[in-house]
Amino acid sequence: MMADGQAEEPQRASAEATSTVAESVPPEEAQMLSTVIRVLSQTMNQSLAELGYFPSLGVMVQELRKQNREFHEVTVKLHSDNHVLHRDIDLREQHIQKLQAELDAYKRDFFRTNEWLKQITSERDHLYRIIQNGVANGPQHISSPMAPQPPPFASVGPAYASDAPEIHPYGHHRVPMMYDGAPGASPELSFNRV
Repeated sequence: MMADGQAEEPQRASAEATSTVAESVPPEEAQMLSTVIRVLSQTMNQSLAELGYFPSLGVMVQELRKQNREFHEVTVKLHSDNHVLHRDIDLREQHIQKLQAELDAYKRDFFRTNEWLKQITSERDHLYRIIQNGVANGPQHISSPMAPQPPPFASVGPAYASDAPEIHPYGHHRVPMMYDGAPGASPELSFNRV
């Protein structure tokens, strides 16, 4: 590989030789000698350029080495940044999965609460219609879906029901319910017209 100074030396030497030879040679031959030297130097420079050697090669090599160092530094920094970003993405994906699980739990709770609300609203509407019918038509007996079931001995008749002990499913204070007294009767609420 030739340095810039080495490539410039043959050109200077050939120019000095041309001027020295041109002084000792007659003017007709000097013109031809100058043309021959110019053709030879151009041929030599083109041959060296074909081989990859040219006057600014050393400067280009230095610039390429500098650029290579800069690219290496940038590559190391980008690799470090990619590692940090990959770790951050993993943490964020875990956080998203946790939030998704919480959201699914909230959705399940919402649907359960919504179903419960629909059931309560339906029972409220049913009771409201019964109350409205009771106000319009007088007292009537309704069965409450929330009332306790009659004791098993209630179906044997009123004569035997009086001997049975009173059952308290909701503690010591039981709200008395009205029974028809007929066999198989169930507890019923009575709404009187106000």
